[in-house]
Amino acid sequence: MNGSLIYLALLGATLLIEIPLAAGLAGHGKRREVSTAAMVLNLFTHPTATAVICLAGAPWMAIELAIAAVEALGLCALTSLGLRRSILVGLAANAVSASVGAALAASA
Repeated sequence: MNGSLIYLALLGATLLIEIPLAAGLAGHGKRREVSTAAMVLNLFTHPTATAVICLAGAPWMAIELAIAAVEALGLCALTSLGLRRSILVGLAANAVSASVGAALAASA
């Protein structure tokens, strides 16, 4: 499989994991706005993180933590979630998708 298809599969998996999880943690009445914001944020952070890891050789875990922070702040700025809930959603969504990604990479 070529690199572009692998990247698109990873992006798709990230979106399939993080958006429903973020929506579920958002609470009733905020799911749509949080889903939309999570998708927009991931479409920015995922390629950025991939480029930094692949091109600059940055440590994967450090980048994951930075992405979780950026997404949490982005959720706070783009939605009606408060800062605490945004941090919870950002950390949880990224922890789950990073764990799935690490498990898939280890099994490959």
